[in-house]
Amino acid sequence: LFPMMPRHNLYKIQPDVLELCRKYNIQYLSKPMGRAFLDILTSLEKSGRMWRETYEELMDASNTIKSNT
Repeated sequence: LFPMMPRHNLYKIQPDVLELCRKYNIQYLSKPMGRAFLDILTSLEKSGRMWRETYEELMDASNTIKSNT
């Protein structure tokens, strides 16, 4: 919601965000810092795996084309 706000100030806006979520019936999720870091690492690992698989497929296709010429 506030990408330019320094992280150390996010707690200041939290009550307002919570109230807006209640007002518009939006689910407000909060999790402990350790769990949040684990979720980030899991997401990065998944993304990295997808990029690596795509890269390897492209390299295999490129090598196949080179060997057929």
